[in-house]
Amino acid sequence: RNFLVKPIGLRTSPLSCPVSSLLSKQQDKLFANKYPIFDQKIDETKMQAEVILGFDDKHLLFRSSVGIRVVDNTKLEISLGNKIHCNNWFGKFYLNTIHLVHRYYIVPVMLRVAAEHLIKQSIFQNSSNNNLENP
Repeated sequence: RNFLVKPIGLRTSPLSCPVSSLLSKQQDKLFANKYPIFDQKIDETKMQAEVILGFDDKHLLFRSSVGIRVVDNTKLEISLGNKIHCNNWFGKFYLNTIHLVHRYYIVPVMLRVAAEHLIKQSIFQNSSNNNLENP
């Protein structure tokens, strides 16, 4: 990404992706004491939380929302959302160009990695629980 976008004046980063805003020097609002955010909320029952990340660039603005809600103290509901606003014709061109790559490659890979992580976590927890029950 950096190689392709640097000649046309777009932002580059060592992460090579738009979420490079996570490397921001902004320190006034942090999520998990690490990631700069636009906003965050936790409801009064501490059963629901939302974090909004994003970046304002010259060609587009984007926001990503991650929400978590505890359901009946036994399950978690996770919601993800994105909102993109194009500032100019280049933003529209850029968004249309990367849309297919994101839809057919980036999103499936991210979901697969997340699922693999959850499966590994589940297998580890189950084997740890079995070891605790049967010393």
